[in-house]
Amino acid sequence: MYIGELEEERASNQDLQDKLKVQQDKADKALAMADDEDADEGSIPRPRGSSGNGFSIQVAMGLATSDKKKAIYTGVQVSSPQSIGLNQDLTDVFQC
Repeated sequence: MYIGELEEERASNQDLQDKLKVQQDKADKALAMADDEDADEGSIPRPRGSSGNGFSIQVAMGLATSDKKKAIYTGVQVSSPQSIGLNQDLTDVFQC
């Protein structure tokens, strides 16, 4: 295979990977937001799956699709212990 052909194949592969990522993010978000048939009326539906197994809070928040959004999510993770009033000793436990 020539270098030009290889570069074209790599570009095509990256394009397909990007499209797949978009579709996976959409599917993950749809699963995360799916109604829970067992939820009581008036309650917030429990998301399907569990952390690392069909559910991602980052995807549910819409903060998984770009580097900028991932940085925002990381900021939320880092600032959360201080925002709820935990003292410094406990925040060491929650460092991300």
